[in-house]
Amino acid sequence: MKRIAPFLLSTLAMLPVFVFAAPSNLGDLIAMTIDLINPLIALCTALAVLVFVWGIVKYIASAGDQKKKESGRVTMIYGIIGLFVLFSFWGIVRFIATDIFG
Repeated sequence: MKRIAPFLLSTLAMLPVFVFAAPSNLGDLIAMTIDLINPLIALCTALAVLVFVWGIVKYIASAGDQKKKESGRVTMIYGIIGLFVLFSFWGIVRFIATDIFG
């Protein structure tokens, strides 16, 4: 119970911040959501690029071992698929924000 008390106190102290941060209309809600999603997309994109680069490193470092070479190729493919999914998601979010809700 002693561990829960500080959490409850800090939650109650932050309550006005959450209440006054509420959007007044749908456009504000969408703008707030996009402001939350954009940094996440950037972080995931960086991770996907790192996976792709790691696949390249594994592919190059595997010189003669065919199994390691295949592992590097598969890692590169996963990185490319991750980038494709992220850019598609970003495009859909952008389309919804600009063309549907203007």
